[in-house]
Amino acid sequence: MKVEFEWQTGTPKFTGKYLITDKYGNVDVDYWFDKSHFSNRLGEDSTGWDKHYPEDVIAWCELCTIPSYPNKLN
Repeated sequence: MKVEFEWQTGTPKFTGKYLITDKYGNVDVDYWFDKSHFSNRLGEDSTGWDKHYPEDVIAWCELCTIPSYPNKLN
């Protein structure tokens, strides 16, 4: 099965789980936090990637936009 999706650059608009590619050529999954939805433990607004520095993320794709493999039971 061939799956196509488009990488996007810049900052995600919504909190959620994303497939990311970094400046080192790695592909990973990370969570983007939008300050309008979450705040950190100190009560301050927090925006950014959970596991990566923003300057390291080159492109991203929201995971929910990538179709899953057809799950057919025999």
